Formats: sequence, structure tokens, C-alpha cells
Amino acid sequence: MNNSNTESLEGQLVDQHYGLVVSQAIRFSSQKSDLEDCIQVGLIGLLKAIRNYDPDQSKFSTFATVCIKNEIFRHIRKNKQKTIELPHSVETKSVLRSDNSYSPKDSFWEIVPECLTDKEKLVLKMKVENYTHREIAHRLSCPKNQVKHIIRKVINTIRRYNKHEEEEDTSL
Repeated sequence: MNNSNTESLEGQLVDQHYGLVVSQAIRFSSQKSDLEDCIQVGLIGLLKAIRNYDPDQSKFSTFATVCIKNEIFRHIRKNKQKTIELPHSVETKSVLRSDNSYSPKDSFWEIVPECLTDKEKLVLKMKVENYTHREIAHRLSCPKNQVKHIIRKVINTIRRYNKHEEEEDTSL
């Protein structure tokens, strides 16, 4: 089979299975802006599936779905953002300046209580930067369960701290 026939067949298969790519991209994209990227990456996975498919192994749609998912997962892991989404109540919290004007808090670290230990702050910083529990545990030379415990403790401390701040604000 010549190259133009192969490309034509690939194009037909891509057209026929485009919906499969879109459905997987929708499942794994967290924001609308990510959807287009996930579709493009999913199409790469579909092309890999078309080129590597063995009809004796499985149904094409099953094989293609796995290839598409793997390609999207690889893309998401590679491009993991190093940010954290703050709850709406934190994003809209304001501080009063000396000139009585308000400005939104622009730093995540402004909501972190001073009472956290250095180890807790390090774990929080690494978690905010999207390190996995395993990576944090390795860096701290401790079990993964201890990292989970520290994270739960930090979350509870931040909740108590913010609740206490809100109570003070309402009493003024």
C-alpha cells in the first residue's frame, strides 16, 4: 500500500473516531482552555492506536481508548501547573489599608498561619507545587502516611485559623 493510501485511511479512521477523542478529552480536562489541548493530544493517541493496532488482540475502540487516555495522562502529568486554586472565600478576602482602601490578598502565603512548623510549611509548599505524597515523603525521608497526616493537620489548622479570623471580623 502506498503512502497516500495509508494517509487517506488514517484520515478516515481519525474522522470516524474523533468523537471518542473528544469524549475522553472532556473527561480529563479540568478547564475549558485545557479541552483543546486534550483533544489535540488525544488525536496523537488515536494516531498511535491506528498505527499500532493488532486486530487479534482487542476491539479497535477499546485499544484506541486506552491509547488516547494514556496520551492525555502523559500530557497532564508533563504540564501540571505549579499553582493551587484557592477557595472562593479566600480569593475574595480583602485587607484594609491605612488609607481605608481595600485590595484583594494576592498571596496564598498570607492566609497561612504563623503557627505552622517549618516542616508543615515545607510540606504545604511542596503540595502547592504539586509534588506527590511519595515525592514529599522521599524528600523528607519519612513514610507516605506521615505526609498525609501532616497535610490533614495543616488543612485543619488553616480552617481553624480562617474561622477564627472570620469570627473576629464579624464581631467588629
